[in-house]
Amino acid sequence: MLAMGKEQLHQQLEDLKQREVKSYAGAMQRHQQVKALEAKLLYLELGEEISRERVDKAVEEITALEQEIARLSRSIEVKKQDLHCYLFGPSVNRLF
Repeated sequence: MLAMGKEQLHQQLEDLKQREVKSYAGAMQRHQQVKALEAKLLYLELGEEISRERVDKAVEEITALEQEIARLSRSIEVKKQDLHCYLFGPSVNRLF
């Protein structure tokens, strides 16, 4: 079934590449369709090596790290403001 699906996608991809386009919009549409088919083929070819669960877990970890980075960045900005206020007094807003 999987091999048959790959063969069908390869055939659709070749048909799309062979199709003549007559307008810029048609070329753009074909380009988008070709990219989508290539992505599906790549996913099928890598599917044996990469599990969806593993990808989802990695995405969750990345999201958590991004949130931590945002939290730490806010904390740094608050500490900078506190330090500036401590060093330069309440008029620090005019300086920085």
